[in-house]
Amino acid sequence: ACPLCGTTNVVCTNTGCGNVKSHTCDVTPPTVSFGTNGSTSPVSKASTKVTITDASAINTSSLKYLWTQSTTAPAESSFTQSFTNGQTITFSGKTGKWYLWILAKDTAGNTAIVSSSAFELDSEAPEGTMSIKSVYEEDGVTKVLSSVPYAKKI
Repeated sequence: ACPLCGTTNVVCTNTGCGNVKSHTCDVTPPTVSFGTNGSTSPVSKASTKVTITDASAINTSSLKYLWTQSTTAPAESSFTQSFTNGQTITFSGKTGKWYLWILAKDTAGNTAIVSSSAFELDSEAPEGTMSIKSVYEEDGVTKVLSSVPYAKKI
């Protein structure tokens, strides 16, 4: 945190400097924006560009993410995956509603922990049945040689 916050004027004490300078405190956490913010239709892969903005400067080493099915904000210690500002983050191989949580800090020490909307993921292979027929025509009459039921996960 800034040691000057709460002070309206700061005096420069460097040699040759006697000017009074004003100081503005940054008490606003970074803003997190998602390029694609969730999906209501099932998708096999969630992918979104994450952009962080701040009034002062972003602490780039603080940028981390976490995929979870929880709508409750995770503790800072839960975030282990780093990313760079403007990076596209992708997640696949799971089924259900998944949320992308972002941890971002600015250089003033303000912290944001923000969630995307739910991404509806479906990694299950479709199931179905089909019949295979061998059909031919003879003297203008369509004939079926065989009809075999066939079931398989596809």
